[in-house]
Amino acid sequence: MATSAPPRPLRSFLEVHGAIRPPQDADVIKATDCLALAQLDSPPYPANMWISSPNMHHLPEPPAASSTKPLSYYGDGMLGAYELFKWPQAYDQVEPHGMAAPANSKVMRRLADSSPTDTHGVLPKFADSEAPWLGCSPEDFIVAHDVRSSAGSMTIGNLSRALVDRLLAAAQDTVRTVEPVWQAKYGARANDTKEQAHYRTGRRRGILERMSTMCRAISKLEEVPMSFFDAIMWFREAQRLLLEVRGWLIYEAVIAPRLRDPEVDHTLLVLPLRGVVTTRLTLVEELYRIGVPVWWVRPIHTLTSSTVIYKVMPTTPWRQVMSDKPTMSDGRSTRNAPAWGHSDTIRPLGESLAYQMRRFSLSGKPVIAELLPVWEEDGQLVAADHVGSSNAGATRGPATSRSGPSQASSASAERPSGSAARPSASRSARAKQKRQGKGDVHRKDEPAPLVSIASVIPDWVQQPCQGWAAALEKLKDLPTHQQHHSGRQFLFALPPPHAFYGRDETRARLIHNWIRIRTWCFAQALDPPPDARVLLTTTQWHMTLEGDYYRVPPERLVIHPKSTDTEIARLPREPSSAKRARMVDPPVERRKLRRLADRVDIAVRMVLRANIAPYDGPYQLAYFGTAMVTDQVASTDRDLWSEVVWELVLFNFRLEVMLLDRKLLPDEYTDTTMAQMREQALRGVWSDKQSLRPSLRNDLRGDQLSNAEWRERRPAFEQWASMMQAWPGGTALESAALELDNKKKYLNFEVTVVEFYCRIFHATFARLPTVPQRAPWSLLRHA
Repeated sequence: MATSAPPRPLRSFLEVHGAIRPPQDADVIKATDCLALAQLDSPPYPANMWISSPNMHHLPEPPAASSTKPLSYYGDGMLGAYELFKWPQAYDQVEPHGMAAPANSKVMRRLADSSPTDTHGVLPKFADSEAPWLGCSPEDFIVAHDVRSSAGSMTIGNLSRALVDRLLAAAQDTVRTVEPVWQAKYGARANDTKEQAHYRTGRRRGILERMSTMCRAISKLEEVPMSFFDAIMWFREAQRLLLEVRGWLIYEAVIAPRLRDPEVDHTLLVLPLRGVVTTRLTLVEELYRIGVPVWWVRPIHTLTSSTVIYKVMPTTPWRQVMSDKPTMSDGRSTRNAPAWGHSDTIRPLGESLAYQMRRFSLSGKPVIAELLPVWEEDGQLVAADHVGSSNAGATRGPATSRSGPSQASSASAERPSGSAARPSASRSARAKQKRQGKGDVHRKDEPAPLVSIASVIPDWVQQPCQGWAAALEKLKDLPTHQQHHSGRQFLFALPPPHAFYGRDETRARLIHNWIRIRTWCFAQALDPPPDARVLLTTTQWHMTLEGDYYRVPPERLVIHPKSTDTEIARLPREPSSAKRARMVDPPVERRKLRRLADRVDIAVRMVLRANIAPYDGPYQLAYFGTAMVTDQVASTDRDLWSEVVWELVLFNFRLEVMLLDRKLLPDEYTDTTMAQMREQALRGVWSDKQSLRPSLRNDLRGDQLSNAEWRERRPAFEQWASMMQAWPGGTALESAALELDNKKKYLNFEVTVVEFYCRIFHATFARLPTVPQRAPWSLLRHA
């Protein structure tokens, strides 16, 4: 009986090309067969290596390592062949969900005549399937004309609201779609063994961390003014994370069940997914069986006379769908795209590529970083710190304040920042009591009572809501700043609101100049410089707000500033009129001499670091994107004053909550993943947008904790109380939240929550916290 000859290996390109034949109805395609086949160039690939696919009609150029060429981003902010979720990659055994990231249907149709589709509708449906594939160009960048970057030549701004909103909506839709899946598969179960509980916790933690990081990346785009170069990098990072989260959902809901069932055969129903490039035949067979796009990088001897080959074609270069330019341009300037190492530091067809590369990503950087005073000096230790970054927390540092104690700072310790009394009123009250023979306002051996909140807020400042006001009335037993922390100053990443509560004749200048420098200051607080030097005292902030960024003659500087003589010499000369107004005679107290040195250092910071010129009244400045504010408007528009303070109060309050949580729960912030999840949960207390920086579109109805309607506040207060239960003494809040079925019970609960927060904040920082205010109705004019 005759036996058929064994398959003969193909040994040359001509033999391979001669084996091509058209499809036939009787064909049963195996994993080793080739709907498409291409020879890979040598170098960078080994000699006689080919790439084929049993279920795809196009052949992507596989990632190839190079020992000489740095692995780099390109002009579009992407990584070319290493763009993990937009270009086929090696199978990742640690994070296999990458292969299930949705493919770009438009790209696939352009690359091949026949591309896979979800014919049977097995894949999850997303409201905006194209969001991860959106482009980003300089036309999408809105320049903040009131500030430039510290590099001088680069402009600062944000991506357009429409683009960021679309990305945010897609992320929120994805989170809602993913939530029931992770809860069903990896939620805690009472009957789990220790090993099962540990497994579920790890899997749950992984996806929650990815979703948290995705939202944080989009929040960064929305909150932080940055250069176009930084904006496109964060935009692409957000898209990667969005694709990864969607890939996780598809893997858990569709791919994993297929892998677990050896009887499943979906070879004819290929899904439109990113897919896998691999050198392992067993993996090709498995992925082909379950309908995942797969490409086999194979030596020529695996091609035989029995291999079905439909066509031989060139590979599709990644450059066909992504930029390969080594430079990035914002339309005004050009710079080299960032590179973070040589590609031979990773294994392009090895395991855990995502894990290897994640440490280099923007979102892989630590969430927590210490903020420091802008200047340090031996002497009095700073009494407290202030958080100032969405991804950086302040801690009590060894730095010291340059300036001496200020009345504004001392006064703010006796009452909530944002609710400070006018200094003149306080002094007049004491003077009146002294004339009446009543002595001081309070005995020195007793705690100073907190003044009723209704009597201390200027009439143009918005009131807190009912729960906050009632709780503050219960805090009169707290000791004052002067009794226990005399001479110590507080540091702030942004101007404390009470800095604007002075005389009417000076307020206009402070308000107007703040609008001018506000964008730069916000950028510093949300995205600190490498040295993390952001914090200023109240006195230093007041000098910054005044805007007198001028040179001071050396003979007037009895105390030399921290700035160098070269830096001081680069400052603009002070106008003669201003010079006469602030001329300091030699025999002055040391406090004033220190302030003069501070003033020079502030001028150097603003002029040389921020590229902001000294204040000169006749400016027309944009505020909230629509209002044009002149110095005349700033001097008379009380609604504008209210809006400025409301924004700073809300921003400072949110930053303080974040700081206090880090101080009280340091163990929660030792691990980056845990820190991100905790931070994300806290942000969700006051805004479903999870923003730190207040915005007109997000906070027009007010911070959710200070909404005028108690039913609107209730979910936020319950969530906040739940977060604070982890704080020392916080278990009392658990019982307080048990019965909230009517308004009276809820308002009592609200007072309990606010009082608890204020007392623990005071115990930590020796002052009351900033109190959020209701949103001014005048904000509607900017909508």
